[in-house]
Amino acid sequence: MKKQHPPISDSTVVRMLEFDEFYRKLRETGVSEQEKMAIDEFISSSFTDSCWKDFRQNCVENQLEPYAEIRELIFAYYAKALKKKVSQA
Repeated sequence: MKKQHPPISDSTVVRMLEFDEFYRKLRETGVSEQEKMAIDEFISSSFTDSCWKDFRQNCVENQLEPYAEIRELIFAYYAKALKKKVSQA
């Protein structure tokens, strides 16, 4: 039986996503296959093929892992959107 965790408030999630330590830990963690599949789905509905190709090329030229970079950008964008939602509530 899976352990159920209590729901986390939006403001708690915002604080977590704004914490530098979160991103440091995230950078230390490789991107799983499941995360890659989710990112691919996000990219297919959000980016043009040429945009994703340019992003990947830019990452490679700067010795960055494209999936890790886009994962961090997704979290950062989500934090901004959620913070805006919390401040409007």
